[in-house]
Amino acid sequence: MDKLIMFGALASILMILAFYIDKLISFFENVDENELLDVGYGTCSRGGFPVSSASREAPVLLTGIHSVVDNQYVYIYPNPQDRFLAGYFVQVVGTRILYKIGNYGEEAIIIGIPEKLQGKGFTLQYAAYDTQDRVSNKITVVVDFAPSLVNDLADIFQQDWMQEN
Repeated sequence: MDKLIMFGALASILMILAFYIDKLISFFENVDENELLDVGYGTCSRGGFPVSSASREAPVLLTGIHSVVDNQYVYIYPNPQDRFLAGYFVQVVGTRILYKIGNYGEEAIIIGIPEKLQGKGFTLQYAAYDTQDRVSNKITVVVDFAPSLVNDLADIFQQDWMQEN
């Protein structure tokens, strides 16, 4: 009897998992390029992430810093060894949508997040390229959103200290 219950529970879990895994995989599939992310100074195309160049002169990226601002923007501060770069490639892991940022003179890669992705975690990968189209190593960034506690506390204090009429 216990084996029958265990088999039924296992079959139920597998059925539920099979239903939801399809939705998770297809989350980025049928999305228009312009709906997914808004990458500053980036042009959007479909394709795989470029392979790192084997050349010694290829740029090298060290682990950078990233931050999420107000659940609407992601700022990535790359840490290249060579400061003379032509641009960056950025891609959401699991998609075929590639952003190429060229002629970029800023220190940070700025990414606007659409409403359907706000509050949801996802993974980005980025790499640099130089003027001879040599691609650096790939850096993976996990973008995770935390609730904004500062704004909630400010609202609480504002409500507590308001004058009563």
